[in-house]
Amino acid sequence: MMKKVKRGLIINNLWYIRLNDMKTADLTGMTRDGVMYFEDGKIKHAVNNFRFNEQLTELTKRILATGESIQTSSNTKVPAMLIDQFCFVDRTTF
Repeated sequence: MMKKVKRGLIINNLWYIRLNDMKTADLTGMTRDGVMYFEDGKIKHAVNNFRFNEQLTELTKRILATGESIQTSSNTKVPAMLIDQFCFVDRTTF
């Protein structure tokens, strides 16, 4: 999937995801442990963690590709996803 875009971020873990508004499916959260910057299909370096805000209904419209699903908890599997224009709003201080 990295070869499909010139540059981007690999998010390995989300620390939490919270629902801001149930009507609009507005979510907020932060990344955690292992955010990597890449260019031309190659990882360049680690970067700071970020806070994000997204509307789930809009986010799903911007999924460009999905990969193999991985077990994230005892009852949940989630595929790797390539998402266009993911909305990071700030970087974290830890």
